[in-house]
Amino acid sequence: MAGLTQLLNVARDALTAQSYGLNVTGQNISNASTPGYVRRVAVLQTQNLGSQSGGGVVAAGLQRVTNDYIERREFQATGTSAAATERDQILASVEGLFDDQGGTGLGSSLNDLAASFSKLSTNPNDTTARQSVLAAASAFTERANSTGNALAQAQIDLKQQAQDTISQVNERATHRQARHANRASDHAG
Repeated sequence: MAGLTQLLNVARDALTAQSYGLNVTGQNISNASTPGYVRRVAVLQTQNLGSQSGGGVVAAGLQRVTNDYIERREFQATGTSAAATERDQILASVEGLFDDQGGTGLGSSLNDLAASFSKLSTNPNDTTARQSVLAAASAFTERANSTGNALAQAQIDLKQQAQDTISQVNERATHRQARHANRASDHAG
């Protein structure tokens, strides 16, 4: 009778495993139109029956059904989009330094300097015109220095941001490498 009980246990385990598989299939059908849902399959594996290697079947868990090519393309597109967004934000902040219409660019102060030289060229002995040239030159120099300093600071900030990103990537790579080493030692033992 031990043989019959054993066969009934194998049948029970097989029905349980297949029921689990049907449940997973039902979830896949229910969530087919859910955004972000990834289809899953039940992982079934052979269960040894005593000393026999081909006993029953048991549900070992779930596995996501993914397409590596599509995932790589998505990661690449996401990375490219994030890089473009970041670049746009950085360039927008630097672009503000050259906004002549907003009065923060070099153009208006350069135009003022050229106008003062033009005025001085019509009457070179006029001390007021000379003072106007000196004031316009001083204003242009201050604006050029201010723009140069802002660009230098932006460069320093970008360099620091790049170093921070490198540190984060290195830290994540170290943690990932440690996890893989732990998994390998777990499987070896």
